[in-house]
Amino acid sequence: MLAMLALAALAAVPGEAQATTTNAQETTSAAAVARRANLPPRVAQAERFLARRGWTRSSTSGGSQTWAGAGHLARRAQTAATEAQAQAQAQAQAQSGTATWQPLGPTAVLSQSFGLVTGRISALALDPSDASGNTLYMGTTGGGVWRSQNADTSSAAGISFIPLTDDLSALSGAAESSISIGALTVQPGGTDVILAGTGDPNDALDSYYGAGILRSADGGTTWTLIPNTADGIYSFAGEGFSGFAWSTVNQQLVVAAVSQAYEGALVNAVWPGASYEGLYYSLD
Repeated sequence: MLAMLALAALAAVPGEAQATTTNAQETTSAAAVARRANLPPRVAQAERFLARRGWTRSSTSGGSQTWAGAGHLARRAQTAATEAQAQAQAQAQAQSGTATWQPLGPTAVLSQSFGLVTGRISALALDPSDASGNTLYMGTTGGGVWRSQNADTSSAAGISFIPLTDDLSALSGAAESSISIGALTVQPGGTDVILAGTGDPNDALDSYYGAGILRSADGGTTWTLIPNTADGIYSFAGEGFSGFAWSTVNQQLVVAAVSQAYEGALVNAVWPGASYEGLYYSLD
């Protein structure tokens, strides 16, 4: 009798279970929207970025919550065949000598929390005194300066880069410094002088502020730091460098473009009179 009453009750409200599930989903969705509304803008931006790449975050109940857009990985798998075909065509073009661009890396690595990630190239500078085009310097976000001495080789797979700033004593006295490079240049005339502006001004999620200009007079073997202007009034700490330009008339004249960098306030970059964005020049 009790079983029959239970069945009758269910029959009387056939959509109750579905409605309950739908209400629960709506409640969860509303809570997620409310939570995201209270997040700092950069954190919300990071969530949207990671969601499109299938990342899941831990929920308070101990399980995992899949963010909207997490179907990216499934769609990626569906297009794997197309990508493989495109890569095969690119390799065929490279072998025939008709390819304009070839991938050099860096290759993505599997991280614990964010899946496949890769570094970011923020600056490139050819040595103008090397007529062969083989000497190429590369600035990276968080990875410092690298050099290739066979950049013009016919095989992309054979091009190699070595790091030049991994053991950098020049930054030992700079507060909260990083080797994120925003701009890079090689002085014309075969002087072996390299200028690397620290601080990434691109305002990406992995951008870091800098401590000044790294200068090498021996092609990247050793470095010194230029932390402020010649008169000592303005500091470069907390800023980012977005470019260098050499004079075509005076080989000793170079202009540097200084921009703001993310979290520069941590080292007082925004204090009045501490530092200013703009153009700076050097005559030596």
